Amino acid sequence: MKKAVYPHTPPRVLHNIAASIIGLLAKVLWNTKVINSVQETMAPPFLVLVNHQSNIDGFLALHAMVPYHINFVIGKYHFRRKAERWIFRLIGAIPKEQFIPDVSAIIEMRRVIARNGILAIFPAGQSCISGESTPLPSGLSKLIKYLDVPVYSLHISGSHLTYPKWDMSHFRRGEITITKKLLFSRDSVRKLGKNELLSIAQDDLYFDEYVYQKEKKLQIITKTPAKGLTSLFFLCLECNSLFTLQEAKSYIICKKCGSVFYCDQFGFMHKANLANTPISPSDWNRQQQNALYNTILQNRDFEMRAEATVSVLNQKGKSDPLVSGVLKFVLYSLIMLDANSTVVLEIPIAGHSLLPHENPYTFEIAERSSTYQIRFTQRGIAYAFVSAVYQASRQLENQATC
Repeated sequence: MKKAVYPHTPPRVLHNIAASIIGLLAKVLWNTKVINSVQETMAPPFLVLVNHQSNIDGFLALHAMVPYHINFVIGKYHFRRKAERWIFRLIGAIPKEQFIPDVSAIIEMRRVIARNGILAIFPAGQSCISGESTPLPSGLSKLIKYLDVPVYSLHISGSHLTYPKWDMSHFRRGEITITKKLLFSRDSVRKLGKNELLSIAQDDLYFDEYVYQKEKKLQIITKTPAKGLTSLFFLCLECNSLFTLQEAKSYIICKKCGSVFYCDQFGFMHKANLANTPISPSDWNRQQQNALYNTILQNRDFEMRAEATVSVLNQKGKSDPLVSGVLKFVLYSLIMLDANSTVVLEIPIAGHSLLPHENPYTFEIAERSSTYQIRFTQRGIAYAFVSAVYQASRQLENQATC
């Protein structure tokens, strides 16, 4: 018997059952509306691009695309856990390494299109933590050209504040809107240049959840609006100190300068003595990113350090502990020290502008033939290190173009 070629079309019965359950959740729990701007019949094969606000976006995309059966491209880390691997292989999901070229994933994407299937990808690579989208990779336009099919988009609004990456302990009651549209016809894919394709896709999928909130003024129903925000905020905007913020149910306080910021029912922060001057978490993040960039640029002796454990991900996707100690960020390098302050591992930052960062405690970095997982003991520190690597990489790129 001829062996089936992976990825297969998602099983119809399983898909229909899952779509029904997710449709109920989308309407009842997540208060979801789908706006269909597509005028013509959507005839496979085609590609669907989805913006990525939260970890429920895959479910939302499935709901918005009923009755179509879709193969999703997802982060390869999902396949490292046995239960998730079984589920995702069952539905024909395609694993892809994040932020680096993955030839095997592209081959499997092409197989889906070749059998007149439907392919859905999240071009950003991972869900956002700040509420604002990140730039799309330049390789997206090459992929669109290579697949040579019509491209549709799903623009999701509201899912970030419903299930923010900085607090995935519970759902928050808000409102989610999904807009479905034709982004490129097949003729457009062929006629437009790569830069134009990328620019149009970037504009269409861009979001800032808090700009959306200012317009809609949707109340987010939760008893703990500030819970988890220290996974995003690593810098106090008043005294510029690192890792000094603590959270309570509805406010953030700096242990060093005593500044207090309250989180309102719409997700905005207010300084205690400036109640009429709100700041959004996305604005807070922009300010701390700019401060970090300037600090690294102006102070060549700047370093960041925290207790951490480094593991090596083996071929089966399991983590083998390598060393526990202190991880240091210094100019253009990550250095791991053991309990005796001996350098065990040093990874140059060049070529590592974006790093997989799926929870408040960990990130991953690939170097040569190994992939390392770094786990911190304190939540939120992971995002600070990921941000430092990104800002240092920006400076290296700027130097290379000068």
